[in-house]
Amino acid sequence: MNNDFFNKRIIEIYNRFNKDIDYFYTEISNEHLSEYTNIYNNYIIYLTGFTGETASLLCSKNEKYLFVDGRFTIQAKNEVFSDVKVIEIGKNNSIYDEIKKIIKKGRVVLINPKIHSIKRVKELVKVFDDKFVKIIFDTDLNKLENTNIDLRLIDKKYLDDNTTKNIIQFKKNIIKHYTESFVYITSDLLEIISFLNIRNMSFENFDLTFDAFLIITNRDVIIYTDCVLDKNILNYLEKNNVKNKSFDEFYKDLKNIIFAFYSINVIIDFSRNNYYIYNILKQNPHLKIHNDEINKTFYLIFNQKTNTQIRNLEICGVLDGVFITKIIYLIKNIDFDKNEFTEYDIKNFIDNAIRDKDYLTTSFDTIVAYKENSAICHYLPNKKNAKKIRNDSVLLIDTGAHYLYGTTDITRVISLYKKNIPKDLKRHYTLVLKSLLKMMFQIVKNDYDIGQIDIIARQELFNNLLDFNHGTSHGIGYLSNVHFGSNNYSGKNNLVKIMPNQVQSLEPGLYFENRYGIRIENDTYVYSVKKNKYGEFLGFKNLTWCPFDKELIDYNLLNSDDIIRLNNYNKKLYDKISKYLPEPVKKWLYNQTKKI
Repeated sequence: MNNDFFNKRIIEIYNRFNKDIDYFYTEISNEHLSEYTNIYNNYIIYLTGFTGETASLLCSKNEKYLFVDGRFTIQAKNEVFSDVKVIEIGKNNSIYDEIKKIIKKGRVVLINPKIHSIKRVKELVKVFDDKFVKIIFDTDLNKLENTNIDLRLIDKKYLDDNTTKNIIQFKKNIIKHYTESFVYITSDLLEIISFLNIRNMSFENFDLTFDAFLIITNRDVIIYTDCVLDKNILNYLEKNNVKNKSFDEFYKDLKNIIFAFYSINVIIDFSRNNYYIYNILKQNPHLKIHNDEINKTFYLIFNQKTNTQIRNLEICGVLDGVFITKIIYLIKNIDFDKNEFTEYDIKNFIDNAIRDKDYLTTSFDTIVAYKENSAICHYLPNKKNAKKIRNDSVLLIDTGAHYLYGTTDITRVISLYKKNIPKDLKRHYTLVLKSLLKMMFQIVKNDYDIGQIDIIARQELFNNLLDFNHGTSHGIGYLSNVHFGSNNYSGKNNLVKIMPNQVQSLEPGLYFENRYGIRIENDTYVYSVKKNKYGEFLGFKNLTWCPFDKELIDYNLLNSDDIIRLNNYNKKLYDKISKYLPEPVKKWLYNQTKKI
């Protein structure tokens, strides 16, 4: 970590306490609000010790408050320094509720508008104004050079999107919802790589994006980046009428937007772009700024994968299934009581294995969690803290891959017991499995919001007075981030409609602190079952083919529907991947998937 930079910046901030500021508010974020934030811009890990992916921090000279959601509560409590208070944010309280309790009237709060969304800052301003609190901005970032990364165009064989076609469809959607004369602005890197069919093949942080901004108008498309674009990419951009400017020219064009683009209508998603951009725009009183947060015009196109992409993802599911099935077989045949293997050893093996000739890299940091660590949703072992594995609990593996054919995400829980598996563990595993099977085979109407579907997965758990503290599902990118899109199934009110060819995980779970955690995850896509006088009915087609742990299933808890669903899945699983397995693994899989 760049300690010199952090020491200098933190000293500067701390010197301002009791002078011109009272609090410093920050998040794990960057100028593009990306999921993967370079550690050199992560103040939170430096100030609190927390290494998780998502958190917010409010600190004064003598106080530090770390806000996390239920996925990270246990991890935060285990990691933070003694002077940090961890506050869990959930359904019954918001970060704004907690901030109101902490900050008194007349205080001054310092934030960096470049790393917070427009929506976040507006909400903070509203909260602070209610308490007569003043916000001051500081835009300093520890900017790193990444101009010489390996950018490549994706072959049509793998990605049949066409940039011109995408832009034309996008403009039609913008005109439909807003106006014919417009300027659309985005700093969202997932949007940019999706529009332009360019990917970063440097594989830093599992991320296929690169630093850029994009502006689309009714006349122009402009990418702003300092990254080196080779001749093939430049020719492709020119062919698709995409102009190329430097990164710094973006902010200059924002200041002269009417002159540069001959429009007063600016469209920007307040939830996915930083407040610094908005702050520049609002200085111009002539502009009409439209919030695209509800329509999410970009995702109207890219949430639905093409038929070619779906076929390619089906290939990925088989490739991934073969690989993880081999991993499970190996783990099942290790006597951990007699061998010195740690969580990190298993993670390291998975991360460095070549899955297939079209395999690129893992799609996120592989989770390998043994025993009580499996109750930490995003636990990551390292060489120093990894637990030695023994035959007395379960091992949770959550991993995924980027192939040229697409992106995957899969979670399995493996019993390490040689005998006497606890009854409550089997019960909990079986309830999670029943929840997953119910979702996988559920039929829904196309006029349902995806937020309404979440309860289907939780129903089995609710009936047993149980629940889990994360979403049931997240959208999955195609040769993009594993978390992608607006089709996230959770208890929150998500008004996005379910549509054919949406790709998402299904991942119910249960977590018991200091004991174990269970999460079972399959990738799926939405397909049209039938249209009739009642409307269009949709279902989920499975993409992930990997066995569940037969030893952990309490068959007494399965009803007739569960058994039909499980037998259906197991038969397809065996038929799809057995031919690619070595004979001992194939024989083991046959026993794992035998009809009940």
